[in-house]
Amino acid sequence: TSLNLSGEPPVTTLEDARQHSQLYDSLWYPGPSSGQASTVYNLLERRVVRQGKVTEAQILEVLG
Repeated sequence: TSLNLSGEPPVTTLEDARQHSQLYDSLWYPGPSSGQASTVYNLLERRVVRQGKVTEAQILEVLG
């Protein structure tokens, strides 16, 4: 559920996320960096798996 490997520091910037991801069709929400771990959202189940700085309301706004 995370871009970083287990035991590695959390990914906290968009640039770090892009470097760690092999998913070219990923949805990136370019919000301001907070230094917090990323929010993980399951698109199939439409639910937050791990809450980070980006809220579910912000995700749903982007998804439409």
